[in-house]
Amino acid sequence: MHVWPETNTAFDIESWLQLLLKEAPELDVALIRQAASLAELTGANKATPNGQSCLQQGLAMAKILSTFHVDSETLAATILYSSVYHGELSLEDIDDHFDKN
Repeated sequence: MHVWPETNTAFDIESWLQLLLKEAPELDVALIRQAASLAELTGANKATPNGQSCLQQGLAMAKILSTFHVDSETLAATILYSSVYHGELSLEDIDDHFDKN
């Protein structure tokens, strides 16, 4: 369970995914779940300059982009971006993770 700092409300990835899919049921939920899980493993405890964790920032950015009806790959990349930029996740790690699945 995670907490959004702006509202101090708890959330988990599955609940976040369900909200996202209500607005865009055509998305590849498996791909987005995989990206969110990887971001959770590598970025849940890494802070960005605005105080959010890499995971929170990635999910917040993906939620905003979903309103523009971008594809699943774009949302997955968005979720992982902060974990790469501010955290310790490498592009090679992402490649390895998605190649295995």
